[in-house]
Amino acid sequence: MTNQTTFQAEDVFSIVGRGTIVVGKLIEGVARKGMKGVINGKQSEILAIEAQNQSLESITTGMSAGLLLSNIEKDDIQKGNTYRFQ
Repeated sequence: MTNQTTFQAEDVFSIVGRGTIVVGKLIEGVARKGMKGVINGKQSEILAIEAQNQSLESITTGMSAGLLLSNIEKDDIQKGNTYRFQ
């Protein structure tokens, strides 16, 4: 059985030199750096997780955080949508 992780996007930012950061809440599971998912048809990976100005290795259900994602543009993320990683 695969551990599904569901993250709901509340906002999205594009930071020059850093990439696309999706801010939201983890609805289900545990999100860890290195987890992969498909967003808008593009393969993506969680490169970094930040919450309350701290860099974290993981977050658990109910936590709000920002996820730095690889290979994703700001326009690929829709606010309110949920995204799955595993």
